[in-house]
Amino acid sequence: MDLAKEVPAVEGVTAKAGIRVVDLPAGSPAGKCGVRAGDIIVGIDGKDWEGNPDDIAGAYRAAVMARKPGDALAVRIVRSEVEITRDGKPAEPETWTFEEWLRRQPPGTEAVLKGVHRVRLVELKIVLQARPEPRGKSIPAKLDLAPGGSPEEQLAEALVAHRKLGDPIADLRRRLAALHQNADVFRMNRMAFIHREPFRLRALGTASFDRLALDPLAEAAAWLDAEVAAAEPLKTGLTFEKHVEQLVASVAEARRLRDAAFAALSAEDMAFLDANLDSLTDKFAEHIYLESDDDKPRFARHQRVLDLATRVDFPKLFAAARTLWRARAPEYVKDLEAAVRAEWEARGRPEGVFLTRDTDAGKLIVSGSGRSWHRDDAAILLDLAGDDVYTQNSGAGRGSAALLIDFAGDDAYEATQPWTQGAGRLGVGCLVDAAGNDRYLAVRWAQGAAALGASLLADLAGDDAYRVEAFGQAAALWGVALLEDASGADTYEARLLSQAVGMPGGAAALVDSAGNDHFYAKGRNPTSYGDAGIFDAWSQGCGVGFRGLQSGGAGLLLDRAGDDAFEGANFSQGGGYYFGTGLLCDAAGNDRFTGSRYNQAFSAHEAAGFFEDRAGNDTYDTRHGVAQGLAWDESVTCFVDRAGDDTYHGWGGFSQGATAHNAICVFLDLAGRDRYLLDPQARAGPNDYHGGASLSLFVDAGGEADEYAGAERNSAIVVKPEHGFACDLEGTMEEAVKDGACLKMVK
Repeated sequence: MDLAKEVPAVEGVTAKAGIRVVDLPAGSPAGKCGVRAGDIIVGIDGKDWEGNPDDIAGAYRAAVMARKPGDALAVRIVRSEVEITRDGKPAEPETWTFEEWLRRQPPGTEAVLKGVHRVRLVELKIVLQARPEPRGKSIPAKLDLAPGGSPEEQLAEALVAHRKLGDPIADLRRRLAALHQNADVFRMNRMAFIHREPFRLRALGTASFDRLALDPLAEAAAWLDAEVAAAEPLKTGLTFEKHVEQLVASVAEARRLRDAAFAALSAEDMAFLDANLDSLTDKFAEHIYLESDDDKPRFARHQRVLDLATRVDFPKLFAAARTLWRARAPEYVKDLEAAVRAEWEARGRPEGVFLTRDTDAGKLIVSGSGRSWHRDDAAILLDLAGDDVYTQNSGAGRGSAALLIDFAGDDAYEATQPWTQGAGRLGVGCLVDAAGNDRYLAVRWAQGAAALGASLLADLAGDDAYRVEAFGQAAALWGVALLEDASGADTYEARLLSQAVGMPGGAAALVDSAGNDHFYAKGRNPTSYGDAGIFDAWSQGCGVGFRGLQSGGAGLLLDRAGDDAFEGANFSQGGGYYFGTGLLCDAAGNDRFTGSRYNQAFSAHEAAGFFEDRAGNDTYDTRHGVAQGLAWDESVTCFVDRAGDDTYHGWGGFSQGATAHNAICVFLDLAGRDRYLLDPQARAGPNDYHGGASLSLFVDAGGEADEYAGAERNSAIVVKPEHGFACDLEGTMEEAVKDGACLKMVK
C-alpha cells in the first residue's frame, strides 16, 4: 500500500488523502471481500480520515491490530472505474487492444466504442484472518555468535542512561527480539542473533569476513546454520590415468551426495521443480513480491516450489560442493596440469580435444594446445592451453555434478542459455580457470549461481571481465554460490540480483583478493519508487527474502585489496530486506562507492545490513538520500569506516545513522578528517508503523576537524527525538566512555 496524497472528488467523501492499494496477494482477506488494486481507502468504521496525511498509515495499522481474527473492519473506498462498450454492449476483453481485434474481423467491419470513467464511494467489510504460522524452525533460545561490550554499545548505553531513555530502548530491544518467536524454515540463526544483540553486528560481520577469506564455502554454509566438514585434499604426484580416476571418483561422489540431498522428493516432485523453478525466478526478477501475482495458477505452482524446497537436505548438497571444491587448490591444479601436459606430450602434442571418454561420472573431455571451441556438455573437462571459447555447460551441474578446469589462455566463456559457467541447478557445479585474462558473458544464472544447488567459480589469475544480466556473480537461492577471483584488475558488470545476493535459503559470497576492481550493478528494472533515471538492483552484498513467504538469505562481498569502484542502484552495497542480511567489506585502498537509494549499509523490513571499509580515503555518493547507514522497519544496520579522510555526498535526509519504525542503526567513522555533505545525521523516526521508538547512533571519532553540512558540529553530541545521537568525538569511543567524558559533550 502507498500513501495517496490526493483523492478524487466524490460526493460524501471528506478525506483529502488515503491509502492506495497497489496490489493484492493471492487469497488475501481484502481481495476475497471485494477490495481491488487501485482502490484508495479513505476511512474506516464509517468515518473519513482527517488531519496530517502522514498519520493515516499508523491509524490504519492500529485499527487492524486492535482486532482479532474473525472480526470485521469496515472500510470506505474511493474506486476509479472505466466501462467500455462496443455498439452499446459490454466490450469483450480483447477490445482493449482494439486495433488488433479489428484486424481479426472481416474487411469492412465497423465498430463504435464508448468509454465512461466513473469514480464512486464503495463501502466494504473485510473479515480479518490469522496470518498463517511459519513452519519448520525453532530459533535456539540462546545464541552467542559474537562478543559483546563493544565501544559503540558502551557509548549508546551511557547516552541512553543520561537522557533517561532506558524504558523506551528496552522496549525497542524486546520488540526486535520477539520477531523470531515464529520462524519459517529458512530463517537464519545469525539474523535472529542480530535482532537480539544489535550492537554485536560489527563484531559478527568483521569476524565473518575474516573467516570468509580463509574458507568461503564453510562460512557461506555457516550463515545457513550448516556445517561443511573438512575433506581430504586431492592426491598429487599421480600419473595422468590416476588423476582421471581420482577426478571421476570425486565427481561421482558429488553426484551421490547430490542425489541423497533430494532423497525425500519423489520423481514427480523433481520433475515439477525442474519445470517450474525458472518461472519462479523470472517472476521474482520482474517484481520481488511473489505473492502479488495476478496469474493465480502460476502463483499456486510457485507456492509448491517453495514448499518442496523445504524438504531438501542442504548439508548433503554442501558436502557435495566440498568434494568438488578440492580441485580449486593451487597446488593440486599445478600437479594436475603437469600430468595432463605429460600425457599431451606423449600423444605428440595434439591441438584441440585429444581424449573423450564415458565414465562413471559422465563424459570426460581433455583438450591440449590450440584454440578450442567447446560446445559439448561434459561432466569433467580439462583444457591445457590456448585461447579457448566455451559455449556449453562450462562446469555447471544441471541436475547432476560437473567440473571444468582450464589451465591457461585468455578464454571466453559465452552463453546464450542460463545455468552455465559453474552454476548449480538442482545440482553442483565447479569451474576453475587457472590463468589468463578471461571474459565471462552470460544472460542469467551463471558465474557462481545456484538454485537448489551449489555453485563454485574460481579464477586464479589474470585481469578478468564478468558480465551477466541477472542472477550471477555469486547469486544463491536455496543453496550456496561462490565466486573467487584471486588476482588481477577485474570488472564485474550486472543488471540485477547479482554480485553476492542471498535469497531464501541461500548464501552467496564474492571474494576478490587483489587488483583495482570495478563493480557495476544496475540498468534492468526501473525503480518501483518512480524516480526518473533510477533502477533497482538488489546486488553487491544483498540478502533478500520473499516477503511474507520465506526469509531472506545472506550475501557477502569481500574485496581484499586495490583502489576499487562500486556502482550500484537501489538496494545494493551491504544490506538486507525481509529477514535477509547483506554484508560488504572493502579491506584496503582508496575506494569510491556510488549508489542511489538503500545503499552502503541499509536494511528494511525485519532485516540487517553491514558495511565495513578498513582503510583508505574513500568517497561515498548516492543519487538519493537513503544511504550510508540506515535501518527501516524493525531492522538493524551497522556502517563502519575505520580510517582515512572520507567524503560523503548525496541528496535527501535519511542517511548516516538514520532509523524509523522500530529500528537500530550504528554509523561509525573512526578516524580522519571527513566531509559530510548530507544533512542531518542520526535521524530517528517516524515510528507510526508499530508505535514505540527507534535508536540512531552516529559517531565520528578521532578528533580531527570535520566538515558538516548542517547543525552537527565538532566536539559535540547533538540529541535528536525518538531517539538519535549525533556524536563528533574528540578522541576514540573508548576515551569518550571513560569516566563519562561523553556526557559533558551533550548539547
